Amino acid sequence: MRRGRRLALVAALAALIAGFGALPASAQTDTTTWAVRPAPTADEPARDAFRFDLSPGAVIHDAFRVRLQSQSPTAFDVYATDAVLLANGTLDLLPRTRTARDIGSWVTVDTPHITLAGGESVDVPFTIAVPANASPGDHVGGIVASLSTPGSDGSTVVIDRRIGSRIYARVSGATRSALTITKLRSTFEGGRITPGRVRTSFVVTNTGNVRVHAQALTTVTGLFSRAHAPVKVVPELLPGSSLRVETVTGSVKPTGRLKVRVRLVERAAARGEEPAVTFLGSEATTHVSAWPVPWLIGLTLVVLLGAGLRVARRRPSNTNAAVA
Repeated sequence: MRRGRRLALVAALAALIAGFGALPASAQTDTTTWAVRPAPTADEPARDAFRFDLSPGAVIHDAFRVRLQSQSPTAFDVYATDAVLLANGTLDLLPRTRTARDIGSWVTVDTPHITLAGGESVDVPFTIAVPANASPGDHVGGIVASLSTPGSDGSTVVIDRRIGSRIYARVSGATRSALTITKLRSTFEGGRITPGRVRTSFVVTNTGNVRVHAQALTTVTGLFSRAHAPVKVVPELLPGSSLRVETVTGSVKPTGRLKVRVRLVERAAARGEEPAVTFLGSEATTHVSAWPVPWLIGLTLVVLLGAGLRVARRRPSNTNAAVA
């Protein structure tokens, strides 16, 4: 029973991730294939998502198109929910078992249960009623067509396969782009004589109220050395979401205490090593030790001492001889 439940949940999750947001998004089971998209309008006949500029208290109407591509009549559930960011940076939707608290709760679907004949398509109207106290900034969710089928292994678990279109809404008011870096950690990996690499991990949090695209720039500096990690693209962050990011800086010399600096910049503004625009509070530093092996330090000191003695012996004397 437990094994069947795990298999069912994995299948449902895979179906959702594969189908969220494409145009047109489509999915299939062994016997059913269907596609969804925003219903075409005169101004936007081929929308890739729902995009709205809204005001608190506004009410708007739109429609979601569902098309059954296979031939057997099939029943679907249509509903909206909130978007979430997975640990791997993928934009997903809340599971059906969780209640929407944001834009998903603003949406009312006119016909939440539909049955389509083979090859039929239908536009399902829906209404978005923005709360009067809605916070300014970006609100992201999705509207889906869900097909529930029993598990094939004889268990009582129901597999919920769903695909949908994203809803991007920006509520009027003051907006702010802001990222913060926390839990910054760096470790030196490699030899104690030849250059190694510094692995840096940190958590990026969107503390503003709009979606953010960013890049992470990592610089490692030490005695007579400076190295840069390849630019790391940070997946789009929703307001309030966090993501763990890792960078690797190569060709770092083991010259003692190294300084690691991480900066987050707007993706469009990143140009080489010195971007023109950075986010407020989007820089952090830490240190990591990368000392050579003790015998190498001792050998270096002996060589330097020997060189100093040779220089001292060769230096001409400044003492003036007495004349009788």
